[in-house]
Amino acid sequence: MSFRASINEIFLCIINGVFMIMGTLLNSVVIISLWRSSNLRKKLCYFMIFVLSCFDLVAASVTHPIIVCVTVSLAFQPYNELCVQVAILILNHLYGFAMFALLTLNVERFLSIVYPIFHRTYVTKRRLLSVIAFLQILTIVLSTLSFQDLLISGRIIVTVIPVTMFLLFVYLNYSIFLVAKQRKNKGCVAESPMDDQKEKRHKILEFRKAFTCFLAVICFHLCTLPAIVIGGLCFVWNMSLFDEKVVHLALWIPTISSINSTLNCLLLFWKNFVLRHEGMKIIKCFQ
Repeated sequence: MSFRASINEIFLCIINGVFMIMGTLLNSVVIISLWRSSNLRKKLCYFMIFVLSCFDLVAASVTHPIIVCVTVSLAFQPYNELCVQVAILILNHLYGFAMFALLTLNVERFLSIVYPIFHRTYVTKRRLLSVIAFLQILTIVLSTLSFQDLLISGRIIVTVIPVTMFLLFVYLNYSIFLVAKQRKNKGCVAESPMDDQKEKRHKILEFRKAFTCFLAVICFHLCTLPAIVIGGLCFVWNMSLFDEKVVHLALWIPTISSINSTLNCLLLFWKNFVLRHEGMKIIKCFQ
């Protein structure tokens, strides 16, 4: 047994170790804060942040250690393609869970801002959880079918799905941002000065939520860009992602994708004053 780790592998382990700690701690604070505040959880927007943080916590606390283990094994042991494929299968499941939870949150925000009457009438926690459950099952099916290119090529999965999600997120958030901006700039006739101030605060809050969601989607796209590039190159070169020549590069796909689980927490939770205030209470309890 010989140690043959490269600079790339060492750096890969360091990055995964740092974001494992950050993602686990930050998402744990989010979950504890929202769990302690039943008033916040009653609102669908905060409930969806709670659900997303649960998936992000699993992604951050499991994905990064798996990547470190695979990287270390590649440095000490002869290359075992089957073991790497199994590890990537698990990582695809975890990343898919977090990605579709973020999609559901965006759909909920889209309906609440663009179609508020429909949102108040038909969107409930149970229905949102049903949508998430369906999407998680879809994730398992797609990941399983792409295992060892059973029915779907893994190169297609890591290329087509991120591109599809990119287009979907762009449409949802462009619509959200456009409507929120129009409402913010649109004047209204209020019955009293107090109502006028309340309406202005509501519009500003709505715009901020839309902008925060927009930033979260930008981070998502930046984190999925390596998957699109590497998957596309392997498709052009007719090379498997599990080829020993590119596997070290391919491990950066789940690494950077999982970093999004930490960025989601920073944007959707810590950028919100109410949620940040609750989070600081939790942190002070441990000081």
